[in-house]
Amino acid sequence: MAKTNVKFFIILLLVSIFMIGCQKTDKIYLNQTEKNITKTGEIDFDKLISEKYGTLPGSCSKPVFCNNITEVDCDSAVDGPLYYFEKDTGKEISMCGGACLTDDPKQMEICQTMCPPKEWICN
Repeated sequence: MAKTNVKFFIILLLVSIFMIGCQKTDKIYLNQTEKNITKTGEIDFDKLISEKYGTLPGSCSKPVFCNNITEVDCDSAVDGPLYYFEKDTGKEISMCGGACLTDDPKQMEICQTMCPPKEWICN
């Protein structure tokens, strides 16, 4: 009976070590590929926008959620940007609002096709 318990303990220990190693490998891979994936907790969109675009913290509206999309308005009524992100990952879908006052063809195409994204059906 003691040998069975020792074998079970060793197998359990090896499986635990393997699972921890897999989780660390996934996190390292995601960081190297620059994917912004969050598995637990909510994303702080105010902080995300401040760090990515240099806006002052608190200068944008609180996030509004619709399906799996998050809308954050940074004074779009006075030509500020209006952002759409994936709710679960924080990946930017499109930048609208004042960002559309440009002659950049790439941004104009985004504004014409993704402002708002077709999945945004809440307004």
